[in-house]
Amino acid sequence: MAGLDLSVRVARHQFTDFQHTFAMVLAMLRRIAALWNMQDPCIVSGFDMDRATAIAALAAEPPGTFICRFSMNQIGCLVLSCKARPPQRTVTGSAPSAPHSHPP
Repeated sequence: MAGLDLSVRVARHQFTDFQHTFAMVLAMLRRIAALWNMQDPCIVSGFDMDRATAIAALAAEPPGTFICRFSMNQIGCLVLSCKARPPQRTVTGSAPSAPHSHPP
Protein backbone atom coordinates (compact mmCIF):
# COMPACT_ATOMS: atom_id res chain seq x y z
CA MET A 1 0.00 0.00 0.00
CA ALA A 2 1.34 3.40 -0.92
CA GLY A 3 2.08 5.63 2.06
CA LEU A 4 1.83 2.85 4.65
CA ASP A 5 4.74 2.97 7.10
CA LEU A 6 5.25 -0.55 8.44
CA SER A 7 7.98 0.60 10.81
CA VAL A 8 5.47 2.35 13.11
CA ARG A 9 4.77 0.34 16.22
CA VAL A 10 1.75 0.68 18.48
CA ALA A 11 1.97 -0.20 22.15
CA ARG A 12 -0.50 -2.76 23.45
CA HIS A 13 -2.23 -0.19 25.70
CA GLN A 14 -2.64 2.16 22.71
CA PHE A 15 -4.23 -0.63 20.68
CA THR A 16 -6.46 -1.59 23.62
CA ASP A 17 -7.56 2.07 24.02
CA PHE A 18 -8.29 2.31 20.30
CA GLN A 19 -10.17 -0.99 20.32
CA HIS A 20 -12.34 0.19 23.23
CA THR A 21 -13.05 3.56 21.58
CA PHE A 22 -13.86 1.94 18.24
CA ALA A 23 -16.20 -0.58 19.91
CA MET A 24 -18.09 2.25 21.68
CA VAL A 25 -18.44 4.25 18.44
CA LEU A 26 -19.56 1.15 16.56
CA ALA A 27 -22.15 0.38 19.26
CA MET A 28 -23.52 3.93 18.94
CA LEU A 29 -23.69 3.64 15.15
CA ARG A 30 -25.63 0.39 15.50
CA ARG A 31 -28.13 2.05 17.88
CA ILE A 32 -28.77 4.99 15.55
CA ALA A 33 -28.49 3.18 12.19
CA ALA A 34 -32.23 2.95 11.51
CA LEU A 35 -32.79 6.62 12.29
CA TRP A 36 -29.64 7.70 10.46
CA ASN A 37 -30.66 5.78 7.33
CA MET A 38 -34.09 7.49 7.30
CA GLN A 39 -32.43 10.90 6.96
CA ASP A 40 -30.87 12.54 3.96
CA PRO A 41 -27.69 14.14 5.31
CA CYS A 42 -26.04 16.66 3.02
CA ILE A 43 -22.61 16.27 4.56
CA VAL A 44 -21.24 13.45 6.64
CA SER A 45 -18.13 14.52 8.48
CA GLY A 46 -15.38 12.31 9.76
CA PHE A 47 -14.80 11.52 13.40
CA ASP A 48 -12.69 14.61 14.01
CA MET A 49 -15.32 17.34 14.41
CA ASP A 50 -14.93 19.08 17.74
CA ARG A 51 -17.07 21.88 19.21
CA ALA A 52 -15.10 24.71 17.60
CA THR A 53 -15.32 23.08 14.17
CA ALA A 54 -19.08 22.54 14.58
CA ILE A 55 -19.57 26.20 15.58
CA ALA A 56 -17.57 27.34 12.55
CA ALA A 57 -19.53 25.02 10.24
CA LEU A 58 -22.87 26.34 11.55
CA ALA A 59 -21.88 30.03 11.44
CA ALA A 60 -23.16 30.73 7.92
CA GLU A 61 -26.17 28.40 8.17
CA PRO A 62 -29.76 29.45 8.96
CA PRO A 63 -31.26 28.96 12.44
CA GLY A 64 -32.47 25.38 12.93
CA THR A 65 -29.51 23.82 11.13
CA PHE A 66 -27.87 21.14 13.23
CA ILE A 67 -24.94 18.75 13.25
CA CYS A 68 -25.02 15.40 15.00
CA ARG A 69 -21.44 14.51 15.85
CA PHE A 70 -19.49 12.15 18.04
CA SER A 71 -18.31 13.53 21.37
CA MET A 72 -14.57 14.06 21.53
CA ASN A 73 -14.66 13.83 25.35
CA GLN A 74 -17.19 11.10 26.11
CA ILE A 75 -16.56 8.05 23.98
CA GLY A 76 -19.69 6.48 22.50
CA CYS A 77 -21.84 9.58 22.99
CA LEU A 78 -23.39 11.86 20.42
CA VAL A 79 -23.53 15.65 20.58
CA LEU A 80 -26.18 17.73 18.86
CA SER A 81 -24.85 21.13 17.82
CA CYS A 82 -27.64 23.45 16.69
CA LYS A 83 -27.73 26.96 15.22
CA ALA A 84 -30.26 28.98 17.21
CA ARG A 85 -31.82 32.34 16.50
CA PRO A 86 -30.01 35.20 18.17
CA PRO A 87 -31.82 36.31 21.32
CA GLN A 88 -34.25 39.16 20.78
CA ARG A 89 -33.49 42.28 22.71
CA THR A 90 -36.38 43.33 24.89
CA VAL A 91 -36.86 46.52 26.80
CA THR A 92 -38.05 46.06 30.34
CA GLY A 93 -39.42 48.75 32.60
CA SER A 94 -40.03 52.32 31.53
CA ALA A 95 -37.65 54.98 30.43
CA PRO A 96 -36.63 57.42 33.15
CA SER A 97 -38.76 60.54 33.07
CA ALA A 98 -37.37 64.05 32.92
CA PRO A 99 -37.13 65.78 36.29
CA HIS A 100 -40.08 68.03 37.08
CA SER A 101 -39.50 71.56 38.19
CA HIS A 102 -41.94 73.13 40.61
CA PRO A 103 -42.31 76.87 40.93
CA PRO A 104 -41.25 78.21 44.37
